[in-house]
Amino acid sequence: HNLTQTNYTAYARRFPPRFWQERFESYRLLTSVASGEVPSQSQIGDLPRAEDNMPIPISRKHYLKDYWTLFTTHLKRSFLSKFRNRGSIYSTFLEAPMLAFLIGLTLRASDEGPYEFGTGQNLIEYLFLSVTVGMFLGLTNSATEILRDKPTLRRERNHRYGTGIYIFSKFLTLSLLAIIQSAIYIYIGNTMLEIEGMFIYHWAWMSLTAIVGTAMALLISSIVKSERAALSAVPLLLVPQLLLAGALVPFEHMNRGLFQGGETARKEGAEPFPARLMPLRYAFEGIIITQSKKNWYSRTTDPMIRMRDFLKERIDPVTGESRIDPKTKKPLLTSEQLQRVKTLNLAIQTTDAAEAANIEDAKKLIRKIVNIGLNGTSEELDKIKVRDPVKINRTCSSYFKNNKLADAVKLSNSTRAANAYERERNKEQAATNSVFLDEWKFWFGKKISTIYWCFNILLLITSTCIILATLVITRWNRRVK
Repeated sequence: HNLTQTNYTAYARRFPPRFWQERFESYRLLTSVASGEVPSQSQIGDLPRAEDNMPIPISRKHYLKDYWTLFTTHLKRSFLSKFRNRGSIYSTFLEAPMLAFLIGLTLRASDEGPYEFGTGQNLIEYLFLSVTVGMFLGLTNSATEILRDKPTLRRERNHRYGTGIYIFSKFLTLSLLAIIQSAIYIYIGNTMLEIEGMFIYHWAWMSLTAIVGTAMALLISSIVKSERAALSAVPLLLVPQLLLAGALVPFEHMNRGLFQGGETARKEGAEPFPARLMPLRYAFEGIIITQSKKNWYSRTTDPMIRMRDFLKERIDPVTGESRIDPKTKKPLLTSEQLQRVKTLNLAIQTTDAAEAANIEDAKKLIRKIVNIGLNGTSEELDKIKVRDPVKINRTCSSYFKNNKLADAVKLSNSTRAANAYERERNKEQAATNSVFLDEWKFWFGKKISTIYWCFNILLLITSTCIILATLVITRWNRRVK
């Protein structure tokens, strides 16, 4: 024990590291003088220092290959740290299917008789719980990740250019985990509730919500000082979102003081001002509108409706004849196009009334009607057998459209139209306003798809949280003692 002092089992340095540094440099100096070489200067006093007075090595120029190497190292480390523990793997991948099974089993109910998707009473609740579970998984998977890595970050703080790369690799690993969990959940839940053709859409919304939760949790993990504080922050982030998402408590039942515009805004279907800050509110609205407008039935019949609406704009509603082009003084529509409008109207009515014994027959029948509506004649539509004269079957639309959800979206569309009518009648400046669960948003006089709007808001929240987490960790690295 020449270099240590023994006090029972406790050991301590007899000489500080500075002693050995000076001794080494003295030896190197004497050796250089003896050999006739120019002695090199010690760089200890010449190096720049951080806020904690520790010397900072002079960094060299970094190349793209260096960044890529550092990124792959961080990424590999993130994967290993997350999947090394078998217990955490089992809990991670059992959490999503157990929640999906419980929620699907509880919400599989119709008004009367056996369960049917079209008459199911809990589709809105299921979609809300899906994005809620996504947010929960993102928050809980990531709440303590950076805190656990802080000793490593402290040791490697001289690689200051890698903070953003570290955050991105951690975010990528946790996001991939959340995406896998979301896929398992959506597959089980959609199968139990007989939701046809919406797996990709629901998976995308739940995954995006989980990614937002991951970014928020990484920001919290970079700010707080302990794992207990990070875990305590999860309910503080989740509960306000549940309350202000518009599902548990309808917006029209909330305190009028929360609305920008008071009672008038509440009656017009606007959302409370605090709800505009809640990611879960945008995820919920986005997945509801997606279910309403992107289901298989709506996607298949939408070309007919768009063509019918395009042609109807060129028809005089009073005479039923084509409008006249003011420049050429000729009709905007030909006689064939006028007949096409009638065929399309009949085809749309036929698809709504068509019945089928199973989902495959429903798809074949709807495709046939749509094809005739776009390219055929009214006589061909009349020849199609849309109902069984003996047996009453489900309507084709009921396999893909849920009545309760469709009514909620229609109510929002009607509210927006009524608001626009009232404002126009009162000669107010604003022609319309945005209504919660409406398929369109109106900002600065522009009409924006609700799906596009909600998707981009969630991306903005995610990127903001990641940037802030990077800045916090960078500052922490410079101030660590």
